[in-house]
Amino acid sequence: MFVENLEYAGHSFEVALGGVLVFASGVVYSFYLIGTGEVIGKLGAGRFTSYAMLVACTVAMLQFLVAHDLSELALPRQVYWLSLLMAVVSTVIPAWLMSEGIRRTGANHAAMVGSVGPLVTIFLGYRVLNEPISAIQLIGAALVLAGVTLVSLRR
Repeated sequence: MFVENLEYAGHSFEVALGGVLVFASGVVYSFYLIGTGEVIGKLGAGRFTSYAMLVACTVAMLQFLVAHDLSELALPRQVYWLSLLMAVVSTVIPAWLMSEGIRRTGANHAAMVGSVGPLVTIFLGYRVLNEPISAIQLIGAALVLAGVTLVSLRR
């Protein structure tokens, strides 16, 4: 899909920039996973996750304030309830579980288990949304699993 979108008329720079940013976020996240093991051991999973969520929330709110007008926050009450539910279920709980997994098993093993997420996403996209699965997606998934396995098995 990425290559096909790169060829989309007039938006190749934006698509390429998005691809670079996604790749960079993956690299930063891998350093985050590697570096958190020691910190979680000292602070505990709950405290570490609370600090990480506070920092992430603050940065997101600052970015909103820089890029948008406060009037854009005038939304129906249902939007806020659904946003709160989505934040807790899709962000806070998984972040806490990941921190707890790192605390219990170490960063390498937690990364290995966490690498299953993108595979499940690909499968659910195929199964639920009828999205096609391309050979390049399967190759990419295999490379991710191989890389995580190599890092996890390294002593």
